This record gives sequence, structure tokens and C-alpha cells, in this order.
Amino acid sequence: MRQFESNIHIDRVRAMAEDKRPGRAPFIGIPIITEAGDRKCVIVPRKILQAAVTFAVSARWDDVNQRLILNGDKRSCYSLISQDAYRVRGELEKWARSQRKRSVSKSATPAQRKAAKIDQDIAKFQKQLYKLRTKRPVNPLCHAPREVEGDYLRNSELSWHQGKAVRVQLSHKFTAPALKTIRHIGIRSAGPMWKDLYAEAARIIGIDAISDRDKHPRITKLANGPSRHDYILSPEKYLARQQKPWRSKTAFDVEEMRTARLRYLELMSQCRAIQAQIDNLVKVKREALACL
Repeated sequence: MRQFESNIHIDRVRAMAEDKRPGRAPFIGIPIITEAGDRKCVIVPRKILQAAVTFAVSARWDDVNQRLILNGDKRSCYSLISQDAYRVRGELEKWARSQRKRSVSKSATPAQRKAAKIDQDIAKFQKQLYKLRTKRPVNPLCHAPREVEGDYLRNSELSWHQGKAVRVQLSHKFTAPALKTIRHIGIRSAGPMWKDLYAEAARIIGIDAISDRDKHPRITKLANGPSRHDYILSPEKYLARQQKPWRSKTAFDVEEMRTARLRYLELMSQCRAIQAQIDNLVKVKREALACL
């Protein structure tokens, strides 16, 4: 089996390190052949290699420790680690972009340089605008059924919303007169004119008459039932059979919806201010390029 020496010609390495031509990459790839005959490219930083070859008289590849050894006098003894190709690739791409940008900037006119600077400012504002993007809050009743937690919450919320007019009328025609009678006549008296109040409540609800099971003598005498005062305060529950829906903390939290709406309006105000700055910069750029 043929054996290869992994020695590297130091003059070739020095010529690569001391190359003074403009636009040299920050990393140098040195092709070598290992003792086993494998071909390999050693990637080292240019600045470190320049310092290493100053007093170096020999160079070799240590295949056991994976090191590039550059030996000289006592002041020069470097052991360079080959860099990872994937990490170096990212840095080289960044360096290449800066070189392209530099070459374009040198050949550009003052107006074009000004326009390029404005493009950078516009890009910064657009990045800020992208970060401020938010979803507009929507009433849960306007959501599609698949976007909420089932149809039950949606239907119960819709029923509660549609029954608002009935609750308001019951409050004016049933609760208010009954409380006024109790307040003026006294709790030990016969109380309100229940017959008239129940007739008015039935008319508001849209039924012929209030059933006996919903009247106060039956409701207030139930085990753990409400008092007469609480019964009068809740006609939507005991007469109209309207139950306030359970609201989910994620989809039907009214307070959270209000907070989200205020937060959305604040973000939209910031977005409009940033968009106005972008439009102004675009106008300035157009005027600068028009002078060419």
C-alpha cells in the first residue's frame, strides 16, 4: 500500500496567506493529502494564518489530532484547527453580500447612494410594521362554527343576545313596579299586584299566561330557592327562562374581547404612523432619483 506524507509546502501556504489582492475571503482553504492518501481541504481563518506563517519554516497535517502544524523558531509554533464547513459557509455568505454591496456603492452616484440609504430606512420601518401585525378581534357570533368551541356556546350566546329586548322590558314593567311597591308599602303588606304584573310579563314574553310553576309562591318556597326580592330581580331567569351563557376564557370572554379591541386599535394607530413614515421616505427617494 502506497503511503503519502502529509507535509505541505510552506511557500505555497505563505503565498496564500500573504495575498494582498482586494476582496480576499476571511477564510482560506488549503488542499492537502493525508498519509492514507485521502484528499482534504483544511479551512483556517486568514488573519490567524497570516500570523502563523510569519516565522514558520515548515507545515504539516496532524491526521491524529486533526491539526495544521506550522513550526518555526521558539516564537512561532501554531496548531490550527480546521473550521467546520457549514459554519464557515454562513460567514462567507455574509462577507460576499457585503462585498457586492460595496462594489455597487462605489459605482453609484450620490443620488443613488442616498436612495440606497433610504431603502435601508424603509426596510427597518417595514420590519417594525411586520412585528406589529395583529389579528382583528371578531365577535364570537361572527366566527365560523369550526373556529369556536362547538355550536352550543355559539347558539347560547346568540340566544342571550336576542333576548336582550325582553330582559329590558321585564326590568321596566315587572321588576321596577314590584320593587317600588315593596319599598313604599312595606314587606309585610300584601305586596305587588301580581296578577297585573304577570299579565304584563306574559305579554312581553309572548305567551298567554305565566304558568303556576313559575310564579313566586312556588319558586320562593323551593328548597334552596330565592327570596321574593331575588325572585323579582331575576324575571329573565324565572319567567322568561333565559339563562346567562357560560363564557369560555378563550372565545367568549367579554372583558378579554374589550381589552383585545383596545390593544388592536392602539397597534393600528402605531401601524398608521409607521406607514406614514414609509410613504414619506418613498416620496423623498422618488425626488432624489428624479434629479439624475
